Amino acid sequence: LTVFDTELAWVPIAIIANQGVGLSSGNISAEQTQYLFVTGRMPSGENLAAATRDSGSGTRNAAMNTLGMDPSWARGDNFGNKFDAESDTVATTKTGKNHRINNCGGSGIMENAVQYSRLAVGYTGLCSASRANEDARGGKYEICSVKNVGGSAYVRPTLDNILNNSDVNTGWRIGGNETFATVGSTSTSATYQMSNLYAAAYINNITASIADFISSPGLNANYNMPGEYLANQYFLVAAIDTIPSPTAPTSFIVNAKLNQSLQDWVAASAHELTNTPVPAFGSVKPSGIVPVRVNIAGSGTYSDGRTSTYIDNGGNVIAAGTTLSERNKVAGDFNYTGSEKHKRNINDIAKMVQAVKNPRAFEQNVNHGGYYGGQVGDYVITEVIGDFDGDGNFVAADIRYFADGLAIDAVSGKLNRSEGFLKVDQADKATGGSGNYFNTTLATGRAYDANSGWSKADIITDVNVTPGANPVANGVINAKDIDWMYRVLRGGIKAAALGQTPSVNPNVRSNVLDWNNLDDAAVMDLSCDMNGDLLVNAEDIDVVVIDILGADYGDVNLDGAINAADRDIITANISSSYGKGWADGDINGDGYVTADDLEMYRMTLLATFSDNWLASCSSPSWCDSMDYNHSGTVNFADFATLAQNW
Repeated sequence: LTVFDTELAWVPIAIIANQGVGLSSGNISAEQTQYLFVTGRMPSGENLAAATRDSGSGTRNAAMNTLGMDPSWARGDNFGNKFDAESDTVATTKTGKNHRINNCGGSGIMENAVQYSRLAVGYTGLCSASRANEDARGGKYEICSVKNVGGSAYVRPTLDNILNNSDVNTGWRIGGNETFATVGSTSTSATYQMSNLYAAAYINNITASIADFISSPGLNANYNMPGEYLANQYFLVAAIDTIPSPTAPTSFIVNAKLNQSLQDWVAASAHELTNTPVPAFGSVKPSGIVPVRVNIAGSGTYSDGRTSTYIDNGGNVIAAGTTLSERNKVAGDFNYTGSEKHKRNINDIAKMVQAVKNPRAFEQNVNHGGYYGGQVGDYVITEVIGDFDGDGNFVAADIRYFADGLAIDAVSGKLNRSEGFLKVDQADKATGGSGNYFNTTLATGRAYDANSGWSKADIITDVNVTPGANPVANGVINAKDIDWMYRVLRGGIKAAALGQTPSVNPNVRSNVLDWNNLDDAAVMDLSCDMNGDLLVNAEDIDVVVIDILGADYGDVNLDGAINAADRDIITANISSSYGKGWADGDINGDGYVTADDLEMYRMTLLATFSDNWLASCSSPSWCDSMDYNHSGTVNFADFATLAQNW
């Protein structure tokens, strides 16, 4: 069987964003979209909601190709299977328990995802009914200006720059050809013809109409025909100056099919973009609209005590779809003062923690005096600006989301999740808490250090982790967290995606994954960055094992001591099977337990003994457990026990 494609039209695609994202000028670069749709995060590390179509989507393929990425890697947050229909109890773009923004099975679903998720960026067709231009004119979301690959200026889609797209700094280049794919040719003289001749005739009628319209766009006989419809609702390929190179789709080449008469006709026609041009960014509903929540009447309430509607902090009930006031413009903007207004960064954490502890008292009855939108005053709606994961609530999970993915340094513009978790604990302490906001415990039994931000190391649960999506935790920092970090460092995410098994590698700890390299970022989890340098390397694992857990390499049972019990676990698990973890004795992180791990155990044991030689010791540490006889010093008397543990 041979598959043939029949070209119909050029379809421009828009990059769309919820107003809550906080793109102040509506600008986004192709590089930023590459990071966002490949990793679920921006180049800065900021964890936005990357809304995606399913892998079979032509819109996804066209958008990703012309933005410079392999569509198969453009998986965004990569959470959940494709869904073709919305269901409140299975998968829905509405905020609530089953909120989803990934693998949307249609453009309408994608558009709803961006409309309802306050951190969402996505893509959809620019023109025709219920697509981006019409939705943006209705204030449902915004259309972004895009800096093309190789460009230096941001371009906003217009009729003229879609037709005249030869200049990378002025042409709108995001899009693709609309085609019919058929098994067999539509030509009646072809060797391999379509078996359904009626379907072939249908397609041939469209292509003939296109050809007639191209040759005589002003002829009355061509009006209300398929060619004229496609020319007005989309763009006939012959009207476009340049088209993507088949081998390098971000490089646009001269269109050999260009018909200048057709282009001139389209430019002067009653095209959608002539009659209703794309609105300026932020000109319709600058703060956006209130998301739709799943109605949970009869089964509980959301964090604001409502079952579907919202309540602002002026005490007013707010319905879904209401135009938001200025105070609610940017998601996460809790520090709404002075130059910090309409921004989201690490400086919002203190007031955000204050707000989550007493949401109704936060800015209670404070009318900020900005535009009201559809509200009765410029009052904050905490469940709108504070719901980052889309579950309809403003709770501790949202604080974790912010610390892990939205704690942008106000000076560098880069994510510093270590500082983010630190500031959460500090804010908790300042508002009467313990300084351990997430109530995290350590597997070694060590007490959590108040105001430390150590919860940053709690990064996994018993279910699979999806890098770039919502951060997860189980309340305990233990061997599973170490295992996940090692899996990321050794390239285990990529290996799993490709169905590969990594080989034995005692040098995993020498690996470095750099977020500033997209090839690295595509296969890493930035939640493993423990020191805020946007790298994942051995230093991050040291932070967890040594600085936080108070353990060392060899303490595989995490009891705080390196001894024969750990050695016996290692020797019992030495094998050639992959998939071992810290608790099995895999100290070097390659996924195997081998003689290399036993050697690492012994070297750590010896180094610890040497470091404490002749030191004064006391309870409970007893010099990192090297003062075996509790004599108060590490000396020759402890050698015998050291040998037993060897």
